[in-house]
This record gives sequence, structure tokens and C-alpha cells, in this order.
Amino acid sequence: MTVQLPRLTIITLNCRGIRDDVRRRKLFYHLRTLQADIICLQETHCSAAAAAYWTSMWAGPAVWSKHVGVLLAPSHSLVSSSVRFQERLILAEVKVRGHTFTVANLYAPPRTQNGLPFFGRLSTIPLFLTLPAWPFGLVIGTVVRAPLTGNRLALSLITGSTWPLPW
Repeated sequence: MTVQLPRLTIITLNCRGIRDDVRRRKLFYHLRTLQADIICLQETHCSAAAAAYWTSMWAGPAVWSKHVGVLLAPSHSLVSSSVRFQERLILAEVKVRGHTFTVANLYAPPRTQNGLPFFGRLSTIPLFLTLPAWPFGLVIGTVVRAPLTGNRLALSLITGSTWPLPW
């Protein structure tokens, strides 16, 4: 017996700022042509005042912070979301083709303002104790080597107990 699993298309992209209206419109146009279910953006540079406008331009469910964004195809739903860690982490509960799961999109600097490694600081805060217990997860990550600032890490985590993954 062969089981046909639904396809889930996820894109993660460090857009290095999309405040410029022309650049943002071009990016949104390009992303729409890819027909992805979920798009995780890092380094958005979105202001709180611009978030609603950017979502209306996207014409689908989206959640924004200063550093990251999660965009969904118009046919999908954003159930809930929260922004944490100085707007570097978005947790978005989404519904895609009848399946509800959580998307975590994180953009981490090489060092915090006081010079501590971000992930060292992250481990001292009980953030992950508040996350649901996930039986599995799909991690999509990008490490960018910046010449002056060191490594920057962008991670997107897709999890949920109801999504039928092929492994």
C-alpha cells in the first residue's frame, strides 16, 4: 500500500532588510511565484508601525518583528503567535491543509549588546520550558559569515504532532 503524503514547501531567507518599498514589493512578488506554504524571513528590519502594512502587501497571513517574519500562503491560517527575545524569535501556530503545528523562526546575532554569546544567554532563560513538547522537528538553518561581525545564525523550526512527515 502506498500512502500519498501532502507536500509542505518551506522557504527560509535572510532578506537583509526590506524597509525599502521597491525592494519589499520585488521580494514579495518573487516569493509568491515560488508558491511556498511557509516563508521564514530573517533580518527584516520591520518596525511595529509597518507590520500591518507589510501584511496587507503580502495579502496573506503574516507575523512580523524587528528581526524576523513568518509569512503564509493565503489559503493557510495563522492561529496564534508570540514574539520573544528582543524580537529575535517568532513562534507561530499555523494551520496548513487541516494540520496545525508551530513554526519557530529565530535570528541570532553573534554577540549580545553586553558581549555575551546569544545562545549562551538563551540557555539561561527558561524560554524553551514554555514551548509545547514536540515529538519531532524539522530544522532549517542558515549560517552567514559576516566579515566584521562574525557568524550570524538564522534558524526556522517546524514542529507538530499532526503533520504527516515521511520519516
